[in-house]
Amino acid sequence: MGQIDKFRSLYEEELAMLKEKEENLDANGDLKAIIIDDHIEIFFANIISSDPTLKLPQLIESAELYFKDFLSTYSPTSEDIEFLSWIIGHNIGQQIPNPFKLHVYWWSNSEIVQTELQLSKLCPKVIEAMLKLEFDQSKKLNFENHLLEQLSIMMIEKLCKIAINDINHIEHQLLIWQRETTYILSLSSKLPNLSDNPNILKLRIYNDLSYSLELQKLIEIRNLEKNNKEIISEQFIYIVFEKIYELQQTEDNLALQRSFVNWCLNTLSLESSIRLILYEKIFTQEPLPSLSFPTIHQIFLTEFNKHNKIFFNLINNPLEILEKSERLLVIEDILSKKHPDSQISALCCDVIQTKFFLLQDFQELSKYFQKSTKVLVTVNAKKLQRISAIALLKVFINNLWNFTSIQKSLKDPIKFEFGNEEEFSINDLNQCLELQNPLIHSLKYYLLKSLRLKGFSIHDINQFCEVQQQIMPWLSELVWNYNRSDYNPYWYVKQYERAEIATNMLSYGDSRDLDALLEDILDPTTENLISLRISFAGIIIMRLYIIRATREWNQSETLLAQKIKTYFNRPQFPQFYKQPMLEFLSNEHALCKIVPNDVNQKIFISSVIAHIVALHISIPQNSSPLATYMQALQSCQDDFILACPSNVMMNVWGPDDRKITRFQCKCGQIYFIGESGDSKLTGRCSACKEEIGGDQRGYIVEEKTTENLYSIRSMSPASYRIIHLFVHAIIGIQTPSEVTSKFFKHNIKDLAAFCAMHINNDWDALKFILYCGDEQLALVLHAILSEMTQQPLQEPARLNTPIERETWEIQFSQKYISPLIEHATGTATKFSNLLETNMKNTQQKTKTEISETMKLDDHYCENYLPRLWRLVRNANINNLRAYFSSNYKEYPFLTIFLQHEDKLQLIKNLFPIVKFVQILSTSLSYRIERQEARTMTFRQFILNESDSDETHRTLNKAFANFTNSWNKLTPYIKRYQCHNLPPMPKMHDNLPVVFGLLEPINESLLLCAVIDFLVQLQNKFLNEVIEIPSKTCQSLKFLEKIDIQNNDEGYNQSIYHLKSVSLDNARPKNIIFYDGNSENFQFSQFDMRVGHCYEIQYDLRKTEAELALKLVYEKSLIKPNEEGLYLEPFVYRKEMFSRSMTIFNEIKNLIPQERIPKYKEAIFIKAREGMSAIALENPKELLSTLETILCFLKRTFGSDRDILITEYIESWMKLTALKKYGNSYKLLLRIGLQLKHIVALYELIEEHVDDVVATCIPQKYQEKLDDSLQHDILDAVDLESLEQGEQAKSSKILNIPAKAFATALKRFIIRYSTTCENINETESLICYLVENESLECWPDWVDKTIIKNKFPSSLRISHTFETYQFIKEAIEKSEMEK
Repeated sequence: MGQIDKFRSLYEEELAMLKEKEENLDANGDLKAIIIDDHIEIFFANIISSDPTLKLPQLIESAELYFKDFLSTYSPTSEDIEFLSWIIGHNIGQQIPNPFKLHVYWWSNSEIVQTELQLSKLCPKVIEAMLKLEFDQSKKLNFENHLLEQLSIMMIEKLCKIAINDINHIEHQLLIWQRETTYILSLSSKLPNLSDNPNILKLRIYNDLSYSLELQKLIEIRNLEKNNKEIISEQFIYIVFEKIYELQQTEDNLALQRSFVNWCLNTLSLESSIRLILYEKIFTQEPLPSLSFPTIHQIFLTEFNKHNKIFFNLINNPLEILEKSERLLVIEDILSKKHPDSQISALCCDVIQTKFFLLQDFQELSKYFQKSTKVLVTVNAKKLQRISAIALLKVFINNLWNFTSIQKSLKDPIKFEFGNEEEFSINDLNQCLELQNPLIHSLKYYLLKSLRLKGFSIHDINQFCEVQQQIMPWLSELVWNYNRSDYNPYWYVKQYERAEIATNMLSYGDSRDLDALLEDILDPTTENLISLRISFAGIIIMRLYIIRATREWNQSETLLAQKIKTYFNRPQFPQFYKQPMLEFLSNEHALCKIVPNDVNQKIFISSVIAHIVALHISIPQNSSPLATYMQALQSCQDDFILACPSNVMMNVWGPDDRKITRFQCKCGQIYFIGESGDSKLTGRCSACKEEIGGDQRGYIVEEKTTENLYSIRSMSPASYRIIHLFVHAIIGIQTPSEVTSKFFKHNIKDLAAFCAMHINNDWDALKFILYCGDEQLALVLHAILSEMTQQPLQEPARLNTPIERETWEIQFSQKYISPLIEHATGTATKFSNLLETNMKNTQQKTKTEISETMKLDDHYCENYLPRLWRLVRNANINNLRAYFSSNYKEYPFLTIFLQHEDKLQLIKNLFPIVKFVQILSTSLSYRIERQEARTMTFRQFILNESDSDETHRTLNKAFANFTNSWNKLTPYIKRYQCHNLPPMPKMHDNLPVVFGLLEPINESLLLCAVIDFLVQLQNKFLNEVIEIPSKTCQSLKFLEKIDIQNNDEGYNQSIYHLKSVSLDNARPKNIIFYDGNSENFQFSQFDMRVGHCYEIQYDLRKTEAELALKLVYEKSLIKPNEEGLYLEPFVYRKEMFSRSMTIFNEIKNLIPQERIPKYKEAIFIKAREGMSAIALENPKELLSTLETILCFLKRTFGSDRDILITEYIESWMKLTALKKYGNSYKLLLRIGLQLKHIVALYELIEEHVDDVVATCIPQKYQEKLDDSLQHDILDAVDLESLEQGEQAKSSKILNIPAKAFATALKRFIIRYSTTCENINETESLICYLVENESLECWPDWVDKTIIKNKFPSSLRISHTFETYQFIKEAIEKSEMEK
């Protein structure tokens, strides 16, 4: 059996080659059965030729015995053998399979067969029934379906037999049932047709129900539905929904409901009347269950798959569509009874918008613009018609801006570039928006608020409306009264209204209220003192500082500023309060100076900095370390500073995968400690001589960390960035000063710029982590500051130990940060609405409509449908990451996935690279020399190999894929093992092919690095996955191996396991293919509330499960070969022996060799000027061909020595490329030499090719011979008798024949010295030419005893070339003398 199995990789490679030809494929892209059958016949004929023991007729005659031996290898018991025999015989269609077909079948289907056997053993009556059947090759039996059906029935009956009255054992028995069922479901997942089997799906639903419903309810469900012949009955749906509705609406129970609904949808046919009942249950649920979006999508997708124009046709002709589809008619009837702005109507709109119309191009959508707008004003429009029209218009408007110049400038009139003005023009839009209708009103505002999806702020949209009124006249009707200062985060403080009123009174010349406010601020006994101080600071910031982003002060504002400056002249005002406020008044501080032309991000950051400062100058110094930094920074120089990295910068990995921790001294000097070092030990910095190691006090200067998910200690990345930003805002506003210079303890030229760098970096990282824009992030941070004001953290103001610091960071994060960033965009919306509510008489209709913060009453909702018209964003990896940030502990696989996500997208480049590398290797191995690989371009290679148009197209496509993948990886490839690499060149067809030939030296190092990089990405990800503690991740159940025969609850401590394969043998399914497509995140739902467009809820359980299947199921760890490479290295011509120094010896052991008959040898050799010479035009080409054959013979473990060399070439697909090189193949065909002559033929051609020249040999092998060495050589060789071959063999020679010595040296030089520079030149030559007989350098006719006795022991490898030259000259001289 092993003799056949060793050919498996060759078989799979040849199948892959067959797949490259389109005519060999069926409609599904698989190889046609007839192609496979024909190939099997040819392939196994080759195996028989390769292994004489398989040639015996008894192999076929004794197939039954062979089959039993085969089965015993994989089955430990006789019972298993009997049924395994039945499974294989049934599936192959032969009761006693042909041994060769048996192996081919097993190579492809062993896992399926063993799965069927394991499942059958769980249901013995299946085995009993199947073994009673007589074998009939003509009958087709769907054994897999029958097996799964019986298992499902058995397990459901077993569930119902659990004694519900035995309270003490019911829980244990149910647990055993669940474990057995989970094991069956896990095993079943390996079967190819599982998704089509309703019985196993039903078992899965009972298993899901068992975790939420009481056993008695499960038995009730079973008793009510078991007599129904249908898998899903009306009664079954009603009873399950009834029982699920009785459950508390927890996440687990909602997931159960979604699972049940999806199971029903996947099982019921489209024409089933029960499907209509299911639709009624789904669309009438109140309240709408969370995460119903995927369910509605699945329902609409079934209609779309039947007719891909269905939603366009619903707009054009709804009556016809509803008449044809009873399913849509049911949905229409339900929606018509609902509120027009109901959640289910909005959900339908979301699905149609994002899953169907979003996939259409703008030109197609524009054809339906006019009709869709007419639907809006049609009184009796059908519900699905109106929903579809709104969905289309939303996508149309979102795309509309892509055809304008708006991205270039907001201040210039926009230009529309639709391309086809016949379908749509801007006049069509303007005419439509002139109509007076509530839904046209909603369309008009959607046009503006959709700009928010492009990243524009309210201020940007205000500017847009002012500039574009000539192009869009209706914009002039909008009332704004808006400026950037209207964004006021201080309205959350109730006392702020008092400050606003006092300020307004001052503009009328009345300062009494402002004077009274000031007196209260300076009175430490005043109630709500902190709020009053913040409010006063808020007036300064919003009325006099942020206003500078819009314009200069007017007269009343100048008066207010002068008044405030007089207040600050009072000695009662502490310096820490008035100094930063004066900085904001002057607007000259380098950290936060603002001007009207500043970008929005600068304004938002400045407003947050000002708020941080306002809070921490207003609260008592002893209430927080942050307040202490603001009010008494000089006292904190030796404290443990918040968010400082404890001088631990980050963990990195050494070349041997050992962890190395990177540290930084407070002076900036960097040092490292390996995993064996103790970071708590102390030492002295080599630069500043300060103490290093341990946990250092004071501020530690750090580099800007661009890794978005970077964090330190126990903080999450978001918590770290927020606290880090707060610290640098507080310190930055105090720069430049002597206090801050002493605090930093480091010579930083511009402290304000240093702080600004960190603030901006933290801001950008937070936008990534929370996946929000500048405005939303500013609102979140203002909301956190608001919480800090209302609920102060009663903790020490000074942090004197590392533990105190970490404790404060943890408590601060838990109290203020984590609750508000769990749904960050929701926090932003809620805080914005709170500000709008608290503001008095300041609501602006246009602004609130665009920001979706308008007040919603029933009349407005019924007429304007704000929920249907609300903004929604597409689900993608960024908002998944933001949503997931607070749930990471519950989903370990998802945690690992998000850590690797950006790099996982690169792994898909592995196969295109490997495929083209293999094409190059197959075509060029042994055919080109190293120097030629540096001159031949990829373009030349493709032209040389293109013997047909189809081949040319195939090669061009493969190279294009290779190029695309290579160029995507150029930013990542910097090192390979211990080598620093030069920059990767951009791949194009004019580069030399050496860049595609794998070898761990020179230019080819880049290719090794690319493949190593990609393989390590896959291996690192998969290794981290299987290190997840088993049974802690439901999504990885398919990796568990469970012994259900042992019912001890604590017995099964299985671990996750993945197979390892070589890259040569890896199939596409073994390699991770992840493209970041949004379909990976489809198990989600947009927030149904108006104004919450940035919030998307994810079904993390389902998302994790689907991603685990996609990224881990059937994936493999890639193992290197013995040389540490992932592919076999490329072999250049003349370098065969450097790869396998003993190849001739190995071939001779596999295929006994003979000399070439003299009459055939004469064909190759001709006399020229009295000397023999090669008679071939291109002997190097023939040598290359022979090298290829020799290496392949080694791989096929030999072959029949008597078959022709050309027959051997014809029999293996991998060698058919040799036929392209016509001269060599034609010569071999004409001469008719057999495999038993191949070594002799190689040596014959090799002996007569051009002589060895010094330029081909490394200098270290050309050491000169001194007189003593020459004397030793002359003593060892026989120059008197110059016969060769049998003639020399018969003569009585006592020394080494000179010509034999010269031949041995020449072969050693050509085969090894010119290609193996790693041979040590100081070694004795005797080690290679005498002691190592397997190198086969000596002619066969030389007496080995004479060689051992006479070979000069004084010769070293370094003397090889000069020894050869010396003997050659001695022979010539001797012949001349004769």
